[in-house]
Amino acid sequence: MYPLIKNEIGRSYGALTVTGFSHSKPGAAFWTCKCKCGTVVAVRGNSLRSGNTTSCGCSQIKHGMTGTKTYKSWTGLMHRCYYPEDISYINYGGRGIKVCKRWHDFSAFFADMGERPTGCSIDRVHGDKGYSKSNCVWSTRKTQNRNHRGNRQITYLGRTQCLSAWCEELGLKYPRMYFRIIVRKWSPEKAFTDPFYARGNPPTLNGRRAKRKT
Repeated sequence: MYPLIKNEIGRSYGALTVTGFSHSKPGAAFWTCKCKCGTVVAVRGNSLRSGNTTSCGCSQIKHGMTGTKTYKSWTGLMHRCYYPEDISYINYGGRGIKVCKRWHDFSAFFADMGERPTGCSIDRVHGDKGYSKSNCVWSTRKTQNRNHRGNRQITYLGRTQCLSAWCEELGLKYPRMYFRIIVRKWSPEKAFTDPFYARGNPPTLNGRRAKRKT
C-alpha cells in the first residue's frame, strides 16, 4: 500500500464494497470493489468518496439483462482484468490488460457491442491491448483460438493471420506449409505460390519425394 493513499478496504459505498487495492495512476488510486450483484470492478477512489460511483452499473441495466449471456461476458472480462482471485487474472490483469473506463458501466458496453451472438464470446483484435470498442469483436471459439497470442502469425498480401487460416483460405495443406515456412524457413510468398508439391506430398530435405516403404 502506498503511504499517501487512504486505505478504503472494507468500506462500503452504495452497492459497492471495497475488497482490495487495484492500481494507481498519477493523482489517482483505484480500488477493487465487489457489487451487491456479484460483479467486481475497479473504481477510482475519489469517485467512491464523492458518491459519483455507487454500483458496477447494474442499476442502469434494462430489466432482464442481468442473467443474459451478454451480461455474463461483461462480468467475465471485468473479473479477469481486476479480480486477482479469478483463474484467468494472470493472463489478463496480471499482465496489464485493462478495460476502458467507459466499459466499467455495463450499459455503455451493451450500447457499443450489442447482444452477444449465439456461439460467440468477446475477443480482442490485438492481444496486447485492452478491452474497448475499437479493439473488441464478438467471435467464435475457432476464430479466438486462431488469434491466440501463442500462435505464429503470418503476414501475406498485406494481411496477418495464423498459418491454419491461410491454408484454409488458399486451399493449401497445413503440414506442407508448416514444413516450408517453419522447418525450411521459406518466405510466405514462396511457400504459398511455389507449385512444387503445394497440394501434394511434401518434399524431403533433399527436394525429392520419399520412397514408399514396402
